[in-house]
Amino acid sequence: MFINDSIISGNYNPPLVKGQEVKNTKISFELSRLLEKIEWCRSKRFVELADENAKKNLDYILAAVVDENNQTTFYDGCQFTRFIQEVDGIYSPSTQAKIKDIYYYFLNPNKQELQPLFTKKDLESPLYWNYLFANDSLLEESARAECLFQLGNCYYQGSGVEVNMKYALEYYRRAINLANHAKAVLMLAYCYENGEGIEKNGESARYWYSQAAFHSSDPVVKQLASQKLACFEKEV
Repeated sequence: MFINDSIISGNYNPPLVKGQEVKNTKISFELSRLLEKIEWCRSKRFVELADENAKKNLDYILAAVVDENNQTTFYDGCQFTRFIQEVDGIYSPSTQAKIKDIYYYFLNPNKQELQPLFTKKDLESPLYWNYLFANDSLLEESARAECLFQLGNCYYQGSGVEVNMKYALEYYRRAINLANHAKAVLMLAYCYENGEGIEKNGESARYWYSQAAFHSSDPVVKQLASQKLACFEKEV
């Protein structure tokens, strides 16, 4: 039964608490116009990304970048974020200084809807960075799993968002489901052991601790999980 608890529903995606409402009518109009025209899907790369993300139940993210002259350019949101994050990327600090604002939107290809996510200021919080990268299908699964784990931590600790154990556990499970993330396994076991956000279940806790102890390549995780298992054995 507890094994089934770890299986993530393909239709469930914990929502991100949205940042500031994007009230730039010019950008909203341009985005609406893009959606109305089939021409905007002529880019093969866009179609591939949107389809790939839809199959993985991910949001396809667009970035509307406003420069110092109030000119708006549209980018793949995750790709643009990677560029501005890289020290030696094509967007140097001097270029970043010319960026007046960035409005992030997500696209649901099935519904053909664009909705605002957050703005440049919101990216000061790790919650939003991790959300972007967790939904970036171009990243390695291990990197995306780490972002999912960090999102779980944000909801667990109340970092940049209200504490919500339901979402914390769901992101931990998604990280496990995607790449068997060792620390997410450990956190799931801990939550079962202590009844945090889920009904306390010693059998489930022992199972997940054993998964962490015997299958993790992280020595710290293996040690902690092994110690927990030893404690369970003493209680028998």
